[in-house]
Amino acid sequence: MLAKESNSHALACRAPLENNPKYSRIYQKMALKLGEEASEEQLKDGEMITNQDIQSGIDWYGEYQYCMAKQIEDTAKIDPALAILTSNVQKKQVLLLNDIVSNHLT
Repeated sequence: MLAKESNSHALACRAPLENNPKYSRIYQKMALKLGEEASEEQLKDGEMITNQDIQSGIDWYGEYQYCMAKQIEDTAKIDPALAILTSNVQKKQVLLLNDIVSNHLT
């Protein structure tokens, strides 16, 4: 029940971001939804990231941080080891986003 509740909280927290038109391009270009895998189109996309994309990504991340913290908190209620795993996954995501922003990757 705790896992189901944690997933529901994560989906609810992310919904306003996913439905915000300001971030539609980010969601189009990257697999950011919970449980989503990158599409073939996303993986083959050679378009360089723009300064506007970077600004949108930074704004998105600023709003998303609350959801990240909440998800770790929720998973810690299930098992502290799961919270550590969740935080490590989120750390990898943050490092990837930093690389994209810093190096203007495709």
